[in-house]
Amino acid sequence: MLVLLIFLISGCSTDSSDVQDAIRVGEDFKKIVFNIPDYSTFSTDRIFPDTEKVNKMVEPLLTDEEYKRFVNRVEYRHIAELASRSKVNISLANIEFTKIKGEKDFLDFDYLMTLRFNSTEKSMTRELGIKGEMALIKDEGKWKISRDWNRALTTREIDALFK
Repeated sequence: MLVLLIFLISGCSTDSSDVQDAIRVGEDFKKIVFNIPDYSTFSTDRIFPDTEKVNKMVEPLLTDEEYKRFVNRVEYRHIAELASRSKVNISLANIEFTKIKGEKDFLDFDYLMTLRFNSTEKSMTRELGIKGEMALIKDEGKWKISRDWNRALTTREIDALFK
């Protein structure tokens, strides 16, 4: 009876390797989405093929429902357009996750990501912290993002970093 109780209790929580695996999925996703190494290669007709490429790269990291939301929000296209308009390269400098709650097949995190903006025109690099929330579920043994939220960036905000 005691062994069964211990098994049930331990089965309801996530171990640290599960948490690290889920965090890795979140990091991989953000590294893909916030990776604009050369803003000058983007133009209105060039963003669409890159958007399709990024959509395919993130698809295995997202639940079906979250993938549909990601594609419908055209999130990557928005980031690429911001980079092009502001003439900055964008990368993920750092991301820190804080576990809010977790169960066997569900984890909920707050995160703080630091984005790096590099203006080759002005020979300057700036960073900006953005808070967000992410939920992951275990789907067929793999962690997938079921919800991701962070506030949207604006061109005005990026341009203000370089004034």
